[in-house]
Amino acid sequence: SAFAQLTYDLSDQLSLMASGRYIHETNKAHQPTLTAPVNLKEQKFLPAATLTYKLDGGGNVYLRYARGFKAGGIVPVTNLAVFPNPRTQGGIFGGETIDTFEAGVKAPLAGNKVNVSAAVFYNAYKDVHVAAHANATYQAQGVTIAVVNAGTTRTYGAEASITARVAESLTVGASVAYLNAMYKDFFVPANVVIDEIALSGTRMINAPEWQLSFNADLDQPISDSLSLTGNVVAAHTSEVLWQASGLPGVLDDSTGNAFWLVNARMGIKASDDKWALSVFANNLFNAAYSTFGNSASGYGNLYNWGDPRVFGVEASFKF
Repeated sequence: SAFAQLTYDLSDQLSLMASGRYIHETNKAHQPTLTAPVNLKEQKFLPAATLTYKLDGGGNVYLRYARGFKAGGIVPVTNLAVFPNPRTQGGIFGGETIDTFEAGVKAPLAGNKVNVSAAVFYNAYKDVHVAAHANATYQAQGVTIAVVNAGTTRTYGAEASITARVAESLTVGASVAYLNAMYKDFFVPANVVIDEIALSGTRMINAPEWQLSFNADLDQPISDSLSLTGNVVAAHTSEVLWQASGLPGVLDDSTGNAFWLVNARMGIKASDDKWALSVFANNLFNAAYSTFGNSASGYGNLYNWGDPRVFGVEASFKF
C-alpha cells in the first residue's frame, strides 16, 4: 500500500485536502482437496477530497468525497473442489467498492460546554458482497455458504450528535442516525451451485433504519487522591434484515428484532489515573438480540444471539 496527502489553504478559512491510496492485496488459500493453492490478487486506487470552511468561534462546515474498497476473498468453510467454477459460483469473490459523498457541520457552543455535529451522506456501492443460497444438491455436498458479487446498492441518510457538560464532573450526550439502504440493480442468475438472487429494489441486509444512543459520564473527585467514576450507555437499534429467505413464501426472512442495550459502570480511581476499580453490568436489562442470522432453506432460520446480562469487576493499573 502507498498513500499520499496534500492540503492547500484557499483562504484563511477555506482549505482543500486531497489524498490517494494505492493498494495491492493477495489472498492465498490452500485446502487439502486442491492440487494447488488458490490466489486472489487485487489492486485499486482510492482517491479522496475534503473541502473545509472554518467557522468563526470554532468548528467547521465540510464537503467530502472518498472511494473505499473492501477486498474480496475465498470462502474458508466450504470445499472449493466441490464448485465446478468457484470464481463465478460462490467460492471466490472479488472486491467491493464504494463512492461516498458527505456534507456536515461541527460546532462548539456555550463556551465549549456543548458540542454538536450533523451530517448527511450518500453512498454508492458496486460489486456488493452477498451470501448466496446453494441449491439442495450442493448443500448436500457441504456448501454451507457461497459468496458472490452482485450489482449495485445505494444508501443515504443523516446523523447528528450532541454532548454537553452539564456540571463540572458530569457530561451527557445523545446521537441519532437514520439510514435508507436499498439494492438497486441486483440480480445474479442461478447456476449449477447457487439459486437465483433477485433483490433489485429491496431492502439491504445488515442495515438498521434507526440507531439511537444516550450516555452519561461521571468523574467526581471525592478526596485529594480519589475520584468517583461512572458511565451509562443506552443504545437502540431498529429491526435489521440479516438475510432474505431461501424459500420465499415458505420460510420467513432472517431478521433481527429491534432492541435496547444498556451498559452501566461505577467505580473509583486514583486522581493521577494510576489505578482504577469498577463494577459493571453489560446488557443490564437482559435484552434478547441477535448479532447475525442465516436463512438456510435446509435448516430454517439460524441465529447468533448476543450476550445475556453480564456482571463483573474490573481492576486496572498503569505503571
